[in-house]
Formats: sequence, structure tokens, C-alpha cells
Amino acid sequence: MSLPVLTCPHCPGSSRVFSVHGLRVHMGRMHKNAARSGAVSQVSLVDTVNISTPGQGPAALSPAQSPLDGLAACKANIPVLRHIPKGARNQAAGKLCDIIDSCVTNNGVDEWSALLSFAYTALRVPAKELPGNMTSKVKSNIMSSVNSHDDELYVSRRSGSRSIKKIIETKVFEGDFRGAVRLLMSDDSFAPGDADTLASLKLKHPDPSRPLSFPPEPDPSITVLSVTVEDVLSALASFYSGSAAGLDGIRPGHLKELVSVSAGENGRRLVGCLTRLANFLPSGSPIFLSAVPEAITSRTQLLLSAQERLKDLSAHVAIILLRMCFALPKITYLMRTTPTWLCPEEVSSFDNALKLVVQSVLNVSLDGPQWRQAALPIRCGGLGVRCARDVGLPAFLASAHGVANLVTVLLGTNGDGGSMPFVSDAVSAWLSLSSNAAIPESKHVQRAWDDIGFTKVGGNENNLKGIAPSEPIPNIELA
Repeated sequence: MSLPVLTCPHCPGSSRVFSVHGLRVHMGRMHKNAARSGAVSQVSLVDTVNISTPGQGPAALSPAQSPLDGLAACKANIPVLRHIPKGARNQAAGKLCDIIDSCVTNNGVDEWSALLSFAYTALRVPAKELPGNMTSKVKSNIMSSVNSHDDELYVSRRSGSRSIKKIIETKVFEGDFRGAVRLLMSDDSFAPGDADTLASLKLKHPDPSRPLSFPPEPDPSITVLSVTVEDVLSALASFYSGSAAGLDGIRPGHLKELVSVSAGENGRRLVGCLTRLANFLPSGSPIFLSAVPEAITSRTQLLLSAQERLKDLSAHVAIILLRMCFALPKITYLMRTTPTWLCPEEVSSFDNALKLVVQSVLNVSLDGPQWRQAALPIRCGGLGVRCARDVGLPAFLASAHGVANLVTVLLGTNGDGGSMPFVSDAVSAWLSLSSNAAIPESKHVQRAWDDIGFTKVGGNENNLKGIAPSEPIPNIELA
């Protein structure tokens, strides 16, 4: 006799089914309030649910239902590791390779279900009470044959919301600086789930004004575009740190870790498997000089607008965001593509705003020598918060020489007959500022141009423009 299959009375429309014990665990974890209020008693639990045998009655899955229907529930209830321990990466990569090979070879529902639920079974967060360290627990999860629909995998989420400060700091520690900046500068909030929100969504996404006619299916004999191993690696590298996962729960960071050197032979094998899987599944820089001052001013205003919000964070996190996102990164593309050194007033305003924000974040006053020290690269003893005045020429010259060959090909210019605007002016300006120093050999490397402005004195690098080696410079500590 088959065991009864039960459905939860508090999950209407759900396709999940349980055993009697599984339903008790589910009720205790997912519906604690209902259990405490006495809505469901331990004695009458079976009487409050729909009972049927497998394949019969309302609890059975219909053929039209897809195993993908449960992925949303898995994503909401099964926590997944953010990082895979190094000791478990080889094993995880091997398991994922086997699953992908099965998908490409057999192309069955079970194979694709195993692939889409890989993160929820192999990469789920292990229980704290289990013996062993994190690596051994993850290895055990990888080797287990548990199904993603097993109720034991589901855990109760913490009630309430985390503070924005904690979320921002978590993203910074994970290297997701873009996500941290978006949260820090955003005034958005969740829209209420009411009729007005629904009406607004319908207004933005109206019904089509005419019947849609889709094109016919493509001819299977047509050769489709295929990708190479290099294409896959380049695509993985293009994802930013902290990129979120889809319904399958696999983050781009997971794949980066599984194809890294730490994953061993299976990591190299996984790159080929991802390539086969991919083949199996059929900027805005101003053009004219007159627009450059306004572009610099807009970035200066953005920098100043972040000042008050950065003060709410710890000094360490705030200075990291300032260096990695708000300061030079906001103006780097502009400096590499336009002659910003021809707009000294706007560049000076940007640097003054940068100094003001740094002083506000660190809660210190920086005089001339101290600010010049702070504006040096980290390798030279500074904070790494560079001034636009110092980086504008090296950035433009490196970019111009880096794309010179490509520009020649695109414009069809042969020999030395073609030239890009402002390059000769930039070289002249750089020579005058660097006391006619020799032009670097690696002209396409920005650091090669930038390092000419520094010299090594007694093993320490100091800026030639304002700091004498013997001049005492107070240390700056992050509060």
C-alpha cells in the first residue's frame, strides 16, 4: 500500500506534496504562527489536509506541471552558499560537469531538473549542528542524493529586514561596489501591493494594439553561431562581483570559483562543459570640447551628493567606496576619451570636492602636504584617492596609444597619415609637466605614464610636485 501524499492547507495552489512527517516539519518551519495559534493540531493534522495516493487525486502533479514550478520556492526557502570553500571546488566542479554532460547527452526532464536544482542541493548552506568543518559539510552535500523538494532543506527565514547599512557593508566586503553604491544613493522603496500599483504596471505594459504574428521556426539545418572556450571565460569574467543568481540559485561568482585554478582538473573540464552547454542551447563620452566642462561638473555634483550618505557608514567602508566608485572611477572614462586637462577650472573643482568629501569621511583636516600625501597611490604611501589633475594626462595618453592601431584600421588610414585629435597637445603638456622626461616604452599602459611623476627616495615613493623627502607627513588613521 502506498503511503498517503499530503498537501499543505496554508499553501493554496502549491504543487508540493508531503508525507505525514514531512508536513509536520513543514508546518513547524513555514507556518509557525498557525501552529502556535492552534489552527493545526498534532492530533488532527491529517484531517486538515488533502490526502491522496501518488498519481491520484488533487495532490498528484499533473503532466502539464513542470519541475521548474518549485524553483521559486527553493530560492525563497533554501539558502545557498555565497562562496564555495576551496577544498570542495574540485568536487563541486566534477559534479556539475557530470550533470551538464547528462543534459547534453540525454536531454531529459530529470537531467535538466538536476542541473537547475544543483545549487539548492550541492551548494546549500550546511546545518550548523552537523559535525565537521565547512569544507567537509559542503563535500557531503555535493555527494548526497537529496532532492531539492525535500522539506528538510527548507529553513525559516529571519523575520524583519536588515538595515541598509549592514547590506551595504556586506556588499563592500564581497567586492560588489556597484551594488553598494546603488543602495547608498537610491531613494527607491518597494511599491505597495495594491490596485494603484497594478494600474501603474498595466499603464507601463499595455496589451498589444494588434495581433502578434510570430515568425516560423528556424530551419534546423541552419548553422547557428557557436561559442568557444575563450568566449565562455570572457563572459564569466565580465560579471561584476556580487552578481545575483537566477531561479537556479547559481551565482556567476560560483562559476568563477569552479573554473578557477583552485578547482583543479575538474575546473578546466567544467569550462569545456559550459562551452558545450552554450552551444547546445539553440557608454557616453562627449564628442566636442565644449561639452567636457559640463560633463566634469555633473560628476562633481554627484560626488558632493554622496558626502552625507558616506558619513553614515564606517570610515573604512566609506573610503573604500570613495576610492573604488565615487572618486576617480566616476571620471575615468571621461579622462581617457576627452582632453580634461584643457578644463583646469572644472578639474580643480572636482579635486576640491574630492578633498572635502575625504575630510568629511575621515573627520580630519588635511592641509597642503597631507592632502598631497593622501592623493598618492597606495603603493606610494597614499590613500589611493587620486586627483583628476594628476591622472587626466596619463589616462588620455594611454587610451589614445592603446586604440591607435584600431582607429587606423577603422578609418582605413595607411602609414602615419592619420592622427587623433588632442594627442600631440597631450604629449606636449605631459612633457612640460614632467621636465621633458623620456616617453615611456609601454605607451598604452596608464601606469607607465603615471609613474614618471614619482621617484624613489630611500625606498619610499614621493610626489615630485610638492613633497620633499625630508618633510614630515603625519600619519592618517581610519577611524
